[in-house]
Amino acid sequence: MAHKTYDGNLYFFFGIISLSIVIILGAISSYSKFIVEPEIRGYLEAPYETDDNYKNAYILLRKPQIFAGYEHFDAHSIAMNKILETFDQMIYAGLVIPEDYGQYLEILLKRREDGAMLGFKTALFVFILSMLSWVMFFIERKDLKKYAPKQTE
Repeated sequence: MAHKTYDGNLYFFFGIISLSIVIILGAISSYSKFIVEPEIRGYLEAPYETDDNYKNAYILLRKPQIFAGYEHFDAHSIAMNKILETFDQMIYAGLVIPEDYGQYLEILLKRREDGAMLGFKTALFVFILSMLSWVMFFIERKDLKKYAPKQTE
């Protein structure tokens, strides 16, 4: 009879690591979705002191969420970098941000919202992998008991 290799440890550690990744991704995306994005939205929709609100919103948007980075090479990253350069120059020079520049902040916010949604979707995918790993772990444990040699006294 061939020797059966026990892979339960592999499934166990993969399940733990992937579950940890789910928790980290979920926490980051939740923080962005439920704390930072509503604060930015509040600044953009405030009816008074538009310049200060736009500057505050931009400062929050300047630090992107993990999946909303501006350095990624996609079709929108070139436009994002131009927006960032323009706002950086305006804030550095102490210029007033015109009210019609709010549309550019909306574009940055949309990218952050999309990044948070991608974080949630990635966490869901990794969660499914984790659950499959746990199922395989318990199947291995059951098989180990079934195929373990009987101890005789």
